[in-house]
Amino acid sequence: MGKINILDKTVANKIAAGEVVERPASVIKELIENAIDAGAKKIQVNLEEGGQKLIEVIDDGIGMSGEDAKLAMERFATSKINSWEDLESINTFGFRGEALPSISAISRLTITTREHDSKVGYRVVCNGGEVEDPVEVGAPVGTRVTVRDIFYNTPARRKFLKKASSETAHIVGITQKLALVNDNIAFHLASNGRTLINFPSQMNLRERILTIWGLPLDYNSIFIEHESPSVRVSGYICPPDKLKSHRSYQTFFVNGRYIKNIMINQAVVEGFSPLLPAGKFPIALIFIDLSGEDVDINVHPNKMEVRFLRPGAIFKTVRDAIKKGLRDFGYTPFTPVMGDVNPLLQAPVYPAATHESQKSTTSGYLPSSVELPGFVVEPGYRTPPAGIQYTKTPETDLPVKREFRALAQIRKTYIIGLVGDEIWIVDQHTAHERINYEKLSRVGKNIVGSQKLMFPIMMELPPTLFNFLGDKKERFEEIGFEIEPFGGNSYLIKAVPYGFNKLEKKENLIEILEEVAEGEPYSNLTALYEHLRATIACKSSIKAGDTLNVEEMNSLVNELIRMDYSSFCPHGRPVVIKLSKEHVDRMFFRS
Repeated sequence: MGKINILDKTVANKIAAGEVVERPASVIKELIENAIDAGAKKIQVNLEEGGQKLIEVIDDGIGMSGEDAKLAMERFATSKINSWEDLESINTFGFRGEALPSISAISRLTITTREHDSKVGYRVVCNGGEVEDPVEVGAPVGTRVTVRDIFYNTPARRKFLKKASSETAHIVGITQKLALVNDNIAFHLASNGRTLINFPSQMNLRERILTIWGLPLDYNSIFIEHESPSVRVSGYICPPDKLKSHRSYQTFFVNGRYIKNIMINQAVVEGFSPLLPAGKFPIALIFIDLSGEDVDINVHPNKMEVRFLRPGAIFKTVRDAIKKGLRDFGYTPFTPVMGDVNPLLQAPVYPAATHESQKSTTSGYLPSSVELPGFVVEPGYRTPPAGIQYTKTPETDLPVKREFRALAQIRKTYIIGLVGDEIWIVDQHTAHERINYEKLSRVGKNIVGSQKLMFPIMMELPPTLFNFLGDKKERFEEIGFEIEPFGGNSYLIKAVPYGFNKLEKKENLIEILEEVAEGEPYSNLTALYEHLRATIACKSSIKAGDTLNVEEMNSLVNELIRMDYSSFCPHGRPVVIKLSKEHVDRMFFRS
């Protein structure tokens, strides 16, 4: 027997399935695209257990005959491509045949379909790649594809699926994207009987994207449009007052097909430059239309990665479309002031109290006032920055072995002071972040409890965040939140961790949810818990740019000294730099 063998058809189909079907969301994508190509005006998606038990896609498209339905289960069967030239200029998603054999090879699949001019429908059943003959049945016009027990015959693949909530989140994401590019089609997605997406056909593109972004329908989004000789770009962006700490709110389509592309991510950033602070990303929905001959969509089996013939033209057109949209809207980049300060991004300055209300709390080592470039010392009381509050805890009442004495705040970011003979330079944000993290880490010691809100916060969330919070609700409650469902895609926040006043703002809570959800999926609950605490600690802390008075600086650093861990913030950044007397003497050659 020779060394080279032809694989059995069943084995070959399972291998092909591995290229197309990564998870239930892959199945949803293929089936919805088939329905779109079939001319559907309404698409219904039903799930059970994140698609692992049941996936059902129902459309009212043109339907198929029994013969075509059976033939669609064969590899390389299609109704759209007849020659290589058709493949070069393809502008459809494929229609039935390309994905169905791969899906049916690793599931129990049933197609029920009926053409408009037919009096009867047909059902075709395929289990693990074995196709049965069509059977006549009563059915409405259109097609229903039912997929059960995905990966039932490939357990090695099934064990890598995440929990139902994580798989559902992926399905919601891909369904939303397909609903954006087909805003003339009604989309409805239900999971275990609960509606997650409901976009009627009357709901236009702008309304759909604002709903997905979790913004009110009257939000002042910016429409962008720009055209070059070979490319047309259109879409929506949010002004620079709505930025995210990750890129997941950037969605791109090329000729109606959702893609991922780092070059376009960078073009969006360039379009907003210099309106972006470090570590922040714009919100954008970008449609790119160009000739099918100028883009290769077959770089990867799932077709989410593409290759452009003229990438430079794509980059420039996307960037220029955003710059033009921002300029027309009224956001014109400012000329930097004093070298590195952008007025649009300056942190708010909290006004000092009046001269009459100032009470000296200095101990003789502070001058009445010192002002040097980038270096300001101001004694006395100042109106505390909004949302900043230091609370007494059992640990902070313990005897202090070392005491910090503040000298100055530099650039509203760093605190300079003395601890004995040491000079300390403290990052005010990372110091407060470390303190908050330690408080949240000691819930079992009654360090942090719940603080009831006088007015509960009602949060209407996008489906992905609603699903995430529902699944992780207990983790939030363990740190002091009180959360209850409030109908639809809403939750009511009735309490937050005690002393964390910034959590009383709805926008801060949503930002925390987004950042923690972006880190999903977490198979390790301990990792999720750590990420949640670190994110809440960060978002609840003093920021660089907040003005602090002497009392606040002393209170902050002395509370830090009482903590067990004070060298680094939860993200690994240093909290304090210490210069000993000996070190300073050596620098001045006095040792």
